[in-house]
Amino acid sequence: MARVLDPFPRIFLLAALLVVYGAAAALGIAEAESFVVAICASFGVPLSVVWWIERDATQTHYRPAFHYGLYLLWFWPIAVPHYVLRTRGARGLPLAALLLMAISSPYIGWFVGYLLWPVVWGNPTE
Repeated sequence: MARVLDPFPRIFLLAALLVVYGAAAALGIAEAESFVVAICASFGVPLSVVWWIERDATQTHYRPAFHYGLYLLWFWPIAVPHYVLRTRGARGLPLAALLLMAISSPYIGWFVGYLLWPVVWGNPTE
């Protein structure tokens, strides 16, 4: 069986792009969010993580339910760390944290942009 690829190249490239776009959108530098960007930000990284876990589950032989992918997509804050810790033990904590940060990347980018607003554009109350 072919070795499962690490999730980092594709998932984290998309996550990094979404962080940059989220920060630029919060700062008012990027154009108004298009429908494609909204769909990509909402479902791109979570679906990539679910697909990676689905493929990795075939190697680890961990399939707790028939609709496990749907469970992962709906309850990712609980399900992703559960899967990683169940299949890799304590050494999977960094991977679980990175996957959760990747899924949250659009919100992290927006928050960074919100924090940088006074630095870039100045305080609006002054």
